Amino acid sequence: MRKSSMQMSMSMPMLMLALVLVLVLVLGLVLWYNRRCNCETFVCGKETFIVEDMMQIANVHVINMDSSKGRMKSIEDQCHRENISFTRFPAVNGGNLSLGDIEGRVSKDSYMYKNLEGNRGELGCALSHMNLWRDNAIQNTNMFIVVEDDVVFGDKFNQKLNKYLAKAPDDWDVIYLGGSNIRGKKVNELFIQPKLGIKGNLGTYAMLINKDGCNKLIAQTTPLHKSIDHQLKEAFNKSIKVYYANPPLVTHDNGLDSDRRILNNTSSKPSLKWRKFKQNNVEIIAD
Repeated sequence: MRKSSMQMSMSMPMLMLALVLVLVLVLGLVLWYNRRCNCETFVCGKETFIVEDMMQIANVHVINMDSSKGRMKSIEDQCHRENISFTRFPAVNGGNLSLGDIEGRVSKDSYMYKNLEGNRGELGCALSHMNLWRDNAIQNTNMFIVVEDDVVFGDKFNQKLNKYLAKAPDDWDVIYLGGSNIRGKKVNELFIQPKLGIKGNLGTYAMLINKDGCNKLIAQTTPLHKSIDHQLKEAFNKSIKVYYANPPLVTHDNGLDSDRRILNNTSSKPSLKWRKFKQNNVEIIAD
């Protein structure tokens, strides 16, 4: 009888400990469930992600030439303000390109190959993006953001990006976070699907790209036969599912000198008329 009482007294603490562990487990499951229910999600390829985790799973790359230190400083300041982690990606300096450098990557029938001197800026820009896509394809990156070094991030970029992704169409390959002369059909309150066969829908200065989209971009630009933004739009909503953020999350600083124009030995800044045109650049087209 005494032995049985001792066993009971020893088992009571064990039982209490078990109950506490069960309660902790249940509480943890409830918190996890509530977190998933309260957080919106978005689809990338075949996977679904919690929106609030976006900036932890999407690498931000800034394309920047070694000589453009002032632009890099501006981007660093903006990213610090908006709490954006980023990696600098060295841009191709079109001024240093030879025909051998573009052999196999640029069509010999293209105006850029035939007139390298007059298109150094376009080629440097295009090859910079193409190199970055290739690197991310090799690394099998799930998704990433690419910005050029003359962009302006909107206030509360991270929070707004999360909101946009919760509304993003499930079939997206590329989301343009900003663009020039956007024309297309309104999909919802935050996205436009570009219309084909018309002028506009240009610019590669701010893009969110997923794994499938990256491979499709590489295929579309191999080889390159015209400026990269014009070549890409040939595949919009055909082989590449593209959407534009509206209003844009990232804008282009049209007041800066254009490295592309400088390298092409043309006017370094766009005309005032062109700058106004690019700043008022969204046109919704009815079905």
